[in-house]
Amino acid sequence: MRVRAILDSVRGTLQDNQPPNFNPATDVWTALWSDDKLLDGYNRARLWHVQQRPDTYAVTVSFNCKAESEQTVPAEAYRLLGVLENTATGRVVNPTTREDLTAMIPNWYNDSGSEVELYFTDERTPRSFWVYPKPPANHEVRLQVSRIPALVSMNEVDHSSNPAELDLPLVHLPSIENYMLFHAYMQDIETESNLIQAQNYIKLAANDLGVSWNIDLVFSQPVKGDANG
Repeated sequence: MRVRAILDSVRGTLQDNQPPNFNPATDVWTALWSDDKLLDGYNRARLWHVQQRPDTYAVTVSFNCKAESEQTVPAEAYRLLGVLENTATGRVVNPTTREDLTAMIPNWYNDSGSEVELYFTDERTPRSFWVYPKPPANHEVRLQVSRIPALVSMNEVDHSSNPAELDLPLVHLPSIENYMLFHAYMQDIETESNLIQAQNYIKLAANDLGVSWNIDLVFSQPVKGDANG
């Protein structure tokens, strides 16, 4: 689905494509939400998706290890989802925990080997992971990572020959649009009605995505106007 169609759909829900935004004296329609603002909401919605559900942007990539225990996911990745296998031999790499590995092999951090047998992650450092034993430099393994979606520009949206399209399965379209509506109403929450609309749409977006959000905590700070979604 083209991003232009998504922007137009959200604008229609906002009722921002009809009076009272049309001035018959000048024959000019003035949008309350510009295309740039709606596109900002679209880009933020995709980033929100990968934060809340990293699996929605999951890809499998080849990865060259450092000759160390600690590894860092590629720059285009948000976080590691799993280590699959050693590419050359096909030997599966199994998940473990730091505690279990340390209990089995107290000096595991210093051990070297020809290929990777185990790996573990730490939620406190989501872009890092550890492997056992330390592989040779440039040893290749296959990773499952959650990629960071590239921001879409307005030029890409309206490109005549290759317009930007939604880079997610259509099943995620409702949560994308509901987040965009949340973001739009958050641009002006000095009015209670807009604040309520924003709360309702972020609830819908979270429900569509299947995540549990403490909405009361999100809106616990005092409203000061000119807030950004």
